[in-house]
Amino acid sequence: MSNGYRYAGLTFNERLVEAGLIVAFECAVKLNDHADVDRILAEVDCERLARVEVVTHDNFLGDVIGILSKRRLQIYDCEMAHIVEENTRIIATGPMKGTSGLEEELQGLNYDSVTVVIAFEGYSAIEPEFDPDDTFPAAAALRA
Repeated sequence: MSNGYRYAGLTFNERLVEAGLIVAFECAVKLNDHADVDRILAEVDCERLARVEVVTHDNFLGDVIGILSKRRLQIYDCEMAHIVEENTRIIATGPMKGTSGLEEELQGLNYDSVTVVIAFEGYSAIEPEFDPDDTFPAAAALRA
């Protein structure tokens, strides 16, 4: 696994080419080998993305949004659902691993009107959290 800075600024495909894993990745996808796909994605600091659509009663909207947020799912659309007047449709995207057990957790709220649809959205590069060009000297170096 890389240190997180090697692929900074590169797109998903550029990362695969740089690491020499483009053919291995395409083969793993064609064979539907999720374990191998995840291994390759980890090597180039990428992850699978999911699109999540939740339809719920307006009274439970806050609870549902809280659950989606704690799972690193970014809400990008919230609209009235035309199924029933008091329902709202929430559409969010985020890491596929954040959707594991999501449907069960939402159904566990005991709300009869919660429906969940989870679909594969694509792949995304994970950018490093810290700037590699940070010139601030470490505290240990200052003490020496």
